[in-house]
Formats: sequence, C-alpha cells, structure tokens
Amino acid sequence: MAKPLPQIDLDSFDLAILAILQKDNATPQRLIGEAVNLSAPAVQRRIKRLEETGVIQANVAIVDPTKVGQAITIFVEVEVVSETAALLDAAKREFSAAPEVQQCYYVTGEADFILVITVATMADYEALTRRLSQIGVVPDSATGARLQPGLAPGQRLVTRDGDLWRWDGFTAKAEAQTTAAKRLEQRNRLSELDGLLAGAVETNTAKRRGHDESR
Repeated sequence: MAKPLPQIDLDSFDLAILAILQKDNATPQRLIGEAVNLSAPAVQRRIKRLEETGVIQANVAIVDPTKVGQAITIFVEVEVVSETAALLDAAKREFSAAPEVQQCYYVTGEADFILVITVATMADYEALTRRLSQIGVVPDSATGARLQPGLAPGQRLVTRDGDLWRWDGFTAKAEAQTTAAKRLEQRNRLSELDGLLAGAVETNTAKRRGHDESR
C-alpha cells in the first residue's frame, strides 16, 4: 500500500513559484528567485518540498502534435454500454494503453468519458474507435458463452475473473493452464521424481554398506 504523502500549507512564495513553473518548468532557479524575492537555494528547497509532497506531480514536455505527425486533435464523448465497475475499469485501461489518447476525463451527464485524442488522419481515428470498441465485460461465464456467436471480427468478451471469449470461437478459462505452464509443471514433476530416485538409491546404498560392515 502506497504511503500517503505529507500535507503542506502553501504560502505566497510557493504559489508564486508554481505560477512560474507552470508557464515554463525549465526556468532557472536564479530567475525564479529574482521574480519572487528569494535566493536560489531557497527556491530549490521549496521546489524539492513541493515535489516530495506531491504538489508537483511531474515535470513534462508539451509537444506540438503537428510537429510529430499528429495534426488532428479530436474531443470525443464516450458512453459505456453498461456502467458497471468492471466495464468502467476495462474502459480506463484501454484508454490508458492507447497512445492516441492524450487526456481522459470521467464525467457526469449523458457521456461517461471525455477523451482528447491526437491522430495523423481520420483513418487513424476510425481505427482507434474500432480498437476501443472491441472489448466488453460480462458478469459471468454463461453470459459470455451466450454472446460469443454474435461477436464481430476483432471483438472479445471477458469476465472480471479473467475468462475470455473471442470472435473466432476461441475460449479460455482463467484457471486453465497455458502450454508453457504445463511444461513447467512437467519439468518440476520430473525433478521431484529424480530427487526421490536419488534419495532411494542413497538409502539402499547405505543399507548395503551397513550390511557389509556387520558381516
């Protein structure tokens, strides 16, 4: 469990420093000090404290999307079919894994999420929407098996326990072993048998040695 960050009371100096860093976090501490009437070491200590207490969560670079081939920015409202915790969690994971999704907000109202997306072309956006709509969360195995025949190419269903149904008829149970896991289990079993055999041979040898010495 993550240790909670200590609380901090921000004063006017902290707020002034934050205002400068939010405009340009590469501003030299000497210039920040001159702007807020503090020495550079004092500014450094305050910035370190703001980072340690979580007030400053990250230092990032804002990239011009057009310079990296992502010329189109789209604001998208997303409505989840069923507002179950499992489906909302699955949607959040999908959004986080998509590099095209720059920002994601969980909101109230008719939409469930608002996404800020950057793409190079509208074809890329259409491909993203197809990819994000391919996963669905069902409450139990019976529902997954019933809905599987109606899945479109690329779609899949999962349960919260990890059972999986794919559009192509493939089904996997969460407790089912993979081929690699089966091979590992077999190797472990062989190693166990080798150990038992070695122990039996050693015991038999010791018995014979003891028998020979008693003669």
